[in-house]
Amino acid sequence: MGERVSAYQRRRVLDVLPLVADWPLTMSGWEYVGGLLAWLEDALLRDDGPEVGRLASALEAASPSRIHVRVSAQRAEPPAPVRDRLNRLQETLAGPPLEDVREGSGDDAE
Repeated sequence: MGERVSAYQRRRVLDVLPLVADWPLTMSGWEYVGGLLAWLEDALLRDDGPEVGRLASALEAASPSRIHVRVSAQRAEPPAPVRDRLNRLQETLAGPPLEDVREGSGDDAE
């Protein structure tokens, strides 16, 4: 197995997630971001550090501050699945590090 997800990578993703729901994106922009979030969630569950790093960079690059966004009548609110995934990712990342959960899973049993 490759590198695990580091505390730095978790913090990097946690820093951008709360901002995502307010991005002025079109529906096609939300579809792209929704795909990134799905892949990111999968990479976190697999504890794939390199993939989380790559997807964090892609998510940051998709932000309106990094790309030219034409705000118009086509702007859409994030769809419910995107909002749900954002919330799930924030809860996952804000919890104990994945290695703490794995290592502590049997410690309380007698």
